[in-house]
Amino acid sequence: HHLYALNPDGTLKWRYETEGDVHRSPAIGSDGTVYIGSEDGFLYALGPDGIWKWRYQTQGGIWTSPAIGADGTVYFVSEDGHLYAIQGSGPLADSPWPKFQHDNQNTGRVGGGRCAYGGLE
Repeated sequence: HHLYALNPDGTLKWRYETEGDVHRSPAIGSDGTVYIGSEDGFLYALGPDGIWKWRYQTQGGIWTSPAIGADGTVYFVSEDGHLYAIQGSGPLADSPWPKFQHDNQNTGRVGGGRCAYGGLE
């Protein structure tokens, strides 16, 4: 139940323990805040140094990657059947690093601020 951050050379930068499994990629705000959902029902916000900033509890697991809107709002879907919109710390970071099962062009953005997408099965 950990989220890992690696340095460019592949060495461990930091590790953060969650209370449940993490199945998707995090979203990263322009200030470096890392947003990640967990099977434990929490959306976690971590600083770029891996230090806990806050967490938000839902009534179900979070199995999707969060998305960050143009205004910095963090969107995510929980197994409780709700789409959440939480004020984050800024817009999506301009980052070249690869994202799990996505590329830098389509992960974490929310339809130009016009719509949000999420899915539950």
